Amino acid sequence: MTVYSLMAEHYEEIFPLDPAVVEFVRSAISGKGDGAVLDVGCATGSLARALAADGWNVTGIDTDEAMLAIARERAGAIGGSEAARPRFIRGDMRALEGLFPAASFDLVLCLGNTLVHLEDGRAIGDFLRRARALLAPEGNCSSRS
Repeated sequence: MTVYSLMAEHYEEIFPLDPAVVEFVRSAISGKGDGAVLDVGCATGSLARALAADGWNVTGIDTDEAMLAIARERAGAIGGSEAARPRFIRGDMRALEGLFPAASFDLVLCLGNTLVHLEDGRAIGDFLRRARALLAPEGNCSSRS
């Protein structure tokens, strides 16, 4: 069991979604839309839910199944059609190319306490190259710690 599994139930109390982060992302994607967003290291999915509420087709990935279970549960509780809710899958940021085809997303996000899980600058560069490959030709890649 990981430290994230242990804190999953209380993750959003410990790390509440900052409205400034939501506004930062909205500014990067011009507010409402219907494009595809990948949230790398989505944790319990609070940002993914906020973006899905704006009309975006959001996929969140995380390595921790306890976090993902809560993300799926909370996404189901928001109501609406299943297509309008974010989708959450288990995935490793170091192997994005095995999870999605190239040019699948309009925006790739890696926010919060995610990049620090990579070993060094080379691993971060590799991740950013993989993330860039997932972007549609006019896509945007944002990382903020």
